[in-house]
Amino acid sequence: MWHTLVRGFDYLVTPYDAAYLYVAQTEGCEFWTADDRLVRTVAAELPWVRSLSEVAEAG
Repeated sequence: MWHTLVRGFDYLVTPYDAAYLYVAQTEGCEFWTADDRLVRTVAAELPWVRSLSEVAEAG
């Protein structure tokens, strides 16, 4: 499954990131990260991937 995430985003998602995305997807939970590049890369297809910068902006 993680390979599908890597390939599905034209290899812009690293296998390391894909492993975390896979776990979050499997568990049905949001995935919060400080990696804004990752968030921008997957945002259109994975809205449950959130940026920690959202928290900083809200506070």
